[in-house]
Amino acid sequence: DKNIFSKTELLKCIDILIIIDQKDKQKFEYINKDPIFDVINSTRGKLYEAFIIVSLRLAPEAGISKWNEQIKDIFTKRLTDNSNFDEFYWTVGFYIPQIGYLDKDWLEIFKEKIFINTERIQNYAFRGYLCRTNRVYKDIYYLLTEKYSNFIEVNENSERLSSKMLVQHIIIAYSQKWEYSHKLLEKVFTSKNVTLWEYLIEFIQFEYSALQPEQIDYLWIELLTNCSKIEEKKAHEIIFRCASLIKFVRVLDEEIKIRLIQSIKHSQKSPINTDILKGLQRLSKEYPLLAGEIMLEIVRANKVDFYYNRTIINEMIDMLFELSQSKIANEICEAMVENYQFYIKNIYFKYNPPLS
Repeated sequence: DKNIFSKTELLKCIDILIIIDQKDKQKFEYINKDPIFDVINSTRGKLYEAFIIVSLRLAPEAGISKWNEQIKDIFTKRLTDNSNFDEFYWTVGFYIPQIGYLDKDWLEIFKEKIFINTERIQNYAFRGYLCRTNRVYKDIYYLLTEKYSNFIEVNENSERLSSKMLVQHIIIAYSQKWEYSHKLLEKVFTSKNVTLWEYLIEFIQFEYSALQPEQIDYLWIELLTNCSKIEEKKAHEIIFRCASLIKFVRVLDEEIKIRLIQSIKHSQKSPINTDILKGLQRLSKEYPLLAGEIMLEIVRANKVDFYYNRTIINEMIDMLFELSQSKIANEICEAMVENYQFYIKNIYFKYNPPLS
């Protein structure tokens, strides 16, 4: 609440924080698997966070230069005196958008000192920025385009959250058609980093409304194309996961049919899930033959839980018969019998009554 402290009290807070900064000699140690948790709960992490929060509280009354000069001097000193406090770089990263609001020029001037990657300071600021920034600001994105590009190359050993948010930031930029986003995506694909690809599919699945159909189509094709460049087992997993993109298909054509069949054939031990079957059922109303050919491949591959998905499968085969696609419907029934799903005979004989 902005009314808790007056301006005078906030200035006194700064004096207290400066004393703590001068007196604190505690050695920081990572004690959890989550470095962010350690930083947030450390003395110095809370100290630098407090400096920024106080600055933001004072900013509306600060005029053109929104950042309190005393605090800015401390942050500048930390960047120039090689103090190398882990907590400092992480915390600055957490608050990059806010620091940009306080003093964009300062952020631009010290960008290279903030976002360093050495044996001692391993991309802490950029990792902190990714982990704590859900909203991507266009000006910050353009300022850090090179850092996004560099991090694609080196993030493999970072925490999964920073990898996930890296993909999210790039996809958001791509969805908005911001400059360089396409090049960043190309770098994601050529990186052969399967973790990034998995997060890419995940983001498309849950945030698809942000993307245009042609953008989803491009990402889908690139994923399948680049799978030939990675280890076979991982390629199988990625290609199979691409089958989930059927939910975005509005027009089923021969090319998309081939993509989906390719995914089915790479399913390994993973069963075709209900969402994929529902997507196929939806498309079968308008594209019965192509949808039927995909269903035939699913049944032949025996990669579906027939019992659990019995209703969907029955309804779809019924629909194929009703839409005059008896040939493909009969082939599906025959394949199901070969997989010991004898209950399908009821539907088969409904449309193929035995001769009396």
